Amino acid sequence: MRAETLLLLLAALLLAATGTAAAADNTAPLADAGVDQTVPVNSTVYLDANGSTDPDGAIESVAWAVETPGGDRISPACDDCRRTEFDAAVVGQYTVTLTVTDDDGATRSDTLYVTATTERGPDVSLSGPSSTAPGSNTTFIANVTGDDASLQTLTWLVDGSVVERESLAGASSIVSFTHTFDSTGDATVRTVVYDTLGERGSATRRVSVSNSGGGGGGDGSSGCYATWCGDGGADARYTIEGDTHISDTNGADGLQTYDDNGDLVSIENPDENPNVEEKLNDGYVVEGGLSSLDDDALTVD
Repeated sequence: MRAETLLLLLAALLLAATGTAAAADNTAPLADAGVDQTVPVNSTVYLDANGSTDPDGAIESVAWAVETPGGDRISPACDDCRRTEFDAAVVGQYTVTLTVTDDDGATRSDTLYVTATTERGPDVSLSGPSSTAPGSNTTFIANVTGDDASLQTLTWLVDGSVVERESLAGASSIVSFTHTFDSTGDATVRTVVYDTLGERGSATRRVSVSNSGGGGGGDGSSGCYATWCGDGGADARYTIEGDTHISDTNGADGLQTYDDNGDLVSIENPDENPNVEEKLNDGYVVEGGLSSLDDDALTVD
């Protein structure tokens, strides 16, 4: 009996030693939940786990957990997707935890903090296509209105990286930004505006980049979106409450856009048209939309 017991004990020790060695050979994954964020309350917060890596294997799964400022748990739009989002509905600090698991079952977590603040700075809206194709010029329009102070700077970020920064002035501005995405996948475009008091406003738009995505089209069929129309020879355009906003982005004389028939048309002398109001940064507003203009104000290109 003693010999059998000794053999069983030696076998168990050998098995345990083998398991420990296997576990020791595996390096735990590196979780990356992204950088901390500060957003206006009621904003959509975008989360991205694609910075996570496994030094000796692959990331098998991800899991997101969001804790509200009041300590409640809420679920993002997809809690096991690499990219997801949630709404910051109350003021305060949200704790977002990302847990990743590698192909050997090892896990590691990372935490980011999202601070939702009361919106006191400039009011910013961002329009543009929700889909595009790699290599296609894609234009976005920021419509900015100051609150208690003049506007000062506007910064464009793509996937969290600063791409362009410019100075502003006055109480309102319409600013266009054209970007070419190199690869397919989901991308985020964000604009951040500061006024002279240091108050901030921002807006974010998610874009799906695919080989079947939208892009500029000379016939207007693929160059126009719900509130946006650009590329294919046209200036960037969007519509708010029936008024058409056009930003002179193509460098040609006059303003070029698509009419309701999909034809590329020009407003030859916008500064002389009583229905066209000039704004800052080469922006114009056509009150009542294109249908308010006389036929002789538009020429078909």
